[in-house]
Amino acid sequence: MEDITKEFLIKNGFKEEYENIFTYSNKEYTIDVMYYEVPYHNRHWKIIIFSSKRYMIGNILVQTKEQFNKVMEICDIDLNAKD
Repeated sequence: MEDITKEFLIKNGFKEEYENIFTYSNKEYTIDVMYYEVPYHNRHWKIIIFSSKRYMIGNILVQTKEQFNKVMEICDIDLNAKD
């Protein structure tokens, strides 16, 4: 399993808003992905998903691309969908 990288997030439409904070947004939701130098439960990445009204939908720790993709699948989020 491959770890998440900055390049992986950018390839999937995320923009680096601040150092180690990446954001993806459309009319339905906003996704913030943050990198932490010190891992929590062996995971360096946190995904926070908000609805369009900024209500939190999910707050998940991940490490691998497979985990990231599974979170998107579970939350029924298609990063390739056009507005």
